[in-house]
Amino acid sequence: MATVLALPKADEPGISEAAWREASWLPCRVTAEVAVARFTMGDLMSLEVNSVIATRTPTSADILVGVNGELVARAEMDAVGDRIAVRIAEVA
Repeated sequence: MATVLALPKADEPGISEAAWREASWLPCRVTAEVAVARFTMGDLMSLEVNSVIATRTPTSADILVGVNGELVARAEMDAVGDRIAVRIAEVA
């Protein structure tokens, strides 16, 4: 599971520019959860930058995306160069 800070887009319809400016400083914890079979505590402890984890999850599988613990979207994994990204497919 990856955790990043995200700021809302200021051009969302129905919400004023002033409202977005007022709330733009609020931190958000974004999570994308991918099931990993046979992942042990030892595997977790040995993770390093650029570690690769075999998930056996197809890139077309649904990945749930949450913000501050609330489900907000469904995504799919997507290869971008030598990295794997999470592409939003549907907003909840």
